[in-house]
Amino acid sequence: SIVAVAAFNTGNNLIFIILSAALALLAVSECLSHWNLRRLSAEIDLPDCVPAVQPFVSVLSLHNQRAWTPAFSCSLTGLLDRVLEPSTISEQQNQTAGMLSQSAYFPFLARHGRSRYSLWLQLPQRGLYRLNRLEVSTQFPFGFVKKKRGLPRNVELTALPEAEPPNEFFEMLPLLNGAFESYYKGSGSDLHSIRDYRTEDSGRFLDWKASAKTGRLMVREFTKEDDRKCCFVFDNSLSDFQERDWPAFEKAVRLCASALRHFQEMDCETRLVTPLQSTRYGQSESALIESLKILAVIQPQQVEATDLLALAAEASFKIVFTAGGRGQVPTAVWNSAHVVFWREL
Repeated sequence: SIVAVAAFNTGNNLIFIILSAALALLAVSECLSHWNLRRLSAEIDLPDCVPAVQPFVSVLSLHNQRAWTPAFSCSLTGLLDRVLEPSTISEQQNQTAGMLSQSAYFPFLARHGRSRYSLWLQLPQRGLYRLNRLEVSTQFPFGFVKKKRGLPRNVELTALPEAEPPNEFFEMLPLLNGAFESYYKGSGSDLHSIRDYRTEDSGRFLDWKASAKTGRLMVREFTKEDDRKCCFVFDNSLSDFQERDWPAFEKAVRLCASALRHFQEMDCETRLVTPLQSTRYGQSESALIESLKILAVIQPQQVEATDLLALAAEASFKIVFTAGGRGQVPTAVWNSAHVVFWREL
C-alpha cells in the first residue's frame, strides 16, 4: 500500500516495475534453491568408538541423484548430541557438542555425481554421542536466503576415556604392579624374588650364589605359569554424591581405563564389574574395548551403596574403585585387592 500511494502521488510507474522485478527475483531464487536441494542424499563415515579429546578423521559424502541437472554451492553440516542415561544425576544431560568444526562445502556436483569431504573432528569428553540428522543447505543462486533441508540419520559414536594416562596413574603404577605380582607368585619359570630359606621350602630352589654372598640360605620364588587374571571393580553407587565430587569421579574413570590398558599390554586377562554391568575375562583388543565402552558412559548413581563384598566376590586379583571410606572395605576384599578411594584423588 505504501508503494502504491508513493507511485500515485509522484506519478512514477518505475516504482511498480522495480517492486515487481524484486518480487520476481525472490520467487525465482526460492524456486531454484528448492530445486537445487532436490534428490540429494548424504552419508557420514564415523568410527564405532574413538578416544575422547583425540582428533580423528571423518568423511562426509554428498550424492546428486538427479539424472539431468547438477547441484551447485551446497553445504553439509550436522550435530552430535551427548546422550546420558535418565537415571544419572548429572546436570549436563541437555548438553550438546558440535560434531563438525566446520561445514563441508561442495561447490559443484554433477548429475549422478558423488563428492567426499574429509574433516578432522574432536569429541570434548567421554560419553555416547548420537547423530540424529545431517543438514544440507544452499544459497544458490543469488545468496539472498539460505535454504535448508534435513536428512534423517541414526548414527552412534562412543568417546572412550582419554587414551593418554594422567600423571596420577604413573604414581599408582608401582603399587598396582607390586600387588599384582605378589598375588600371583608361584612355581613358574619367571623369577619373582629371592628371600630367606624356610623349613617348608624345597632344596631345589636354593640360590647358592645369593646364599654365599649373604652368609645364609636364600631361595628363589617364581611367578605362576597359568593365565593371570585381574578383575576391575568400579562402584559408582553412592547416596551422598555432590557437585564437588565430579573432578574426582572423572579422574577415577581415567585411572581405571588407563590401568585396563596397562594390564592388557601385560598379556593379562581382564574384566570389568560395575553394579549394573560386567564383562567376561578377555585378553583381546575387543574385550578391552567392551570394558572401555562401559567406562565411557558410566555416571554416578544416587542410590544406596552397593555391597562391596558381593560386587568384588571374584577369586582373582582385583582393583577396586570405591567412594566409601577406608573403614568400610570388608577384610576379604582388602586382602585380595588393591583399593582406590576415588574421593581422595
